[in-house]
Amino acid sequence: MVDFRKYGIEVGNKTSGETKCICPQCSHTRKKKTDKCLSVNLDTGVFHCFNCEWKGNAMQREKEQKIYTLPVKNLTKLSEKALDWFKSRGITQSTIMKFDLTEGLEWMPQENKEVNTIQFNYFEGETLVNVKYRDGKKNFKQFKGGKPVFYNVNCMPLFDEIIIVEGEIDALSFYEAGFPNVISVPAGATDSDTATLEYLNVCYDYLKGKRFIIAVDNDQKGIAFRNVLANRLGKDVCRYVKFEDGIKDGNELLIKYGKEDFMNHLEVYEFPLEGIEKLIDFEDDLDNIYFNGYPEGQKIGYSEFDKLMSWFTSQVTVLTGIPGHGKSEFLDQIMMRLAEFKWKFGVFSAENQPTAQHAVKLVEKKAEKSMFGFNKMSDYDYQQAKIFINDNFFFIKFNEVNLSIDAILQRGKELVTRHGIKMLVIDNWANLDHNYAGMNEHQYIGQSLIKVMNFAKMYDIHVVVVAHPTKIYKNKETGLHEVPNLYSISGSSHWFNKPDNGITIYRDMKTGCTEVHVQKVRWKFTGKVGHAVFNWNKENGTYTEQF
Repeated sequence: MVDFRKYGIEVGNKTSGETKCICPQCSHTRKKKTDKCLSVNLDTGVFHCFNCEWKGNAMQREKEQKIYTLPVKNLTKLSEKALDWFKSRGITQSTIMKFDLTEGLEWMPQENKEVNTIQFNYFEGETLVNVKYRDGKKNFKQFKGGKPVFYNVNCMPLFDEIIIVEGEIDALSFYEAGFPNVISVPAGATDSDTATLEYLNVCYDYLKGKRFIIAVDNDQKGIAFRNVLANRLGKDVCRYVKFEDGIKDGNELLIKYGKEDFMNHLEVYEFPLEGIEKLIDFEDDLDNIYFNGYPEGQKIGYSEFDKLMSWFTSQVTVLTGIPGHGKSEFLDQIMMRLAEFKWKFGVFSAENQPTAQHAVKLVEKKAEKSMFGFNKMSDYDYQQAKIFINDNFFFIKFNEVNLSIDAILQRGKELVTRHGIKMLVIDNWANLDHNYAGMNEHQYIGQSLIKVMNFAKMYDIHVVVVAHPTKIYKNKETGLHEVPNLYSISGSSHWFNKPDNGITIYRDMKTGCTEVHVQKVRWKFTGKVGHAVFNWNKENGTYTEQF
């Protein structure tokens, strides 16, 4: 629940619905100082003063200025029974004292009652910022409202290379075996690349400039999580541990071999070098295809278009079209649809400046209503659309960035690490600074697209490059422009040859319909060549498929 008092708003005892309050911005200046002119929605956080027009969303502000709750430290040391259990797992009392483990009763929702728990205390500096509770049945929970940091985060400033594990006991095991540079993720493994992984954002400053060894569990979920972490942190700074058969994690390795022989059985692998692979490097992916079939890409809810194109990370799409035919508009619609499936976006759009004007288009697409006119969106719809866009879109500022392709990709790398974006949009190619450095245009475009493709694979994101065609022909009989293709783009046949996918946006000026032509799909399991027809709603910028 939002504490409105932080914003000077007194809502009384009411906890839901709408209420009227005294406005802290203007009521003290009015003749009727007790007039309740501020309308507050307690469920959404939206507030609006009808006297001074002060308005906003307290829920969004609280999210952006998140205040964590500090737990009160339990001082009860581990019992003999708990110490014996840790001893059976290869963990000595000196390690337990180093990490300051405690024990005590805690309400566990899985048991619906208070039970005895081991308490893993998360310190940042000298401050206790979080607690993980584990009961005898291996149920877990975290302290509500605690700060999501790595377990043993205090070691990170001390070492250049950090070992990452997925559980506190694994962290204790590595420490026991002589690796003080070990941290654990606070929330276990996730095999979803759309997971928030808030701790990566919270600990961003600790992560900068480090190298990593990822030593998560050897099961299917752990392998998927290993890839998620490597994609977020960058495979160029990561290595990984592949435990031997029969060993799932660091604690099992400690139990089997003891701390003296632990290192001799710790096999560390490089992620594949760029352009060089052996089967063992992609064996897990190959096995997954054999046992489970090809992966399914993300579809965006247009039945005909979805037959032609599904969206995968680690790919590059080139999008083209005649100026004024709606390339950027349809790309915005694609992003809005993908955002509903928890995709996040880094957007460099010289076509949409200033950024606030771009945000108008996105807000209207999200609300499916106009910001103006007869079908104007409600204040609630407007506030909710703003929250959604603020959470999922990160705009690379046109006037504050070196406009080379390398600079744009560097911003993309930072956004992958910090915010977990899944798509980087470069709109458009003509607005970048191009340094040919002795190459002709054909060579330069080829090398640049290879650089973009390698970036997409290294950070497991989808990159969309918008490029204008220059070879635009008219049909002599109809007088209409012909549909351009990727070979129509200025400078090089590489615009067709290099990317994974190619799309052309074309507006039929007679019918007013927008045709989306999928002209290249590299992999047959991702889609096929063809086109779908859309109607564009000029009032709110949305597209509906025409059948």
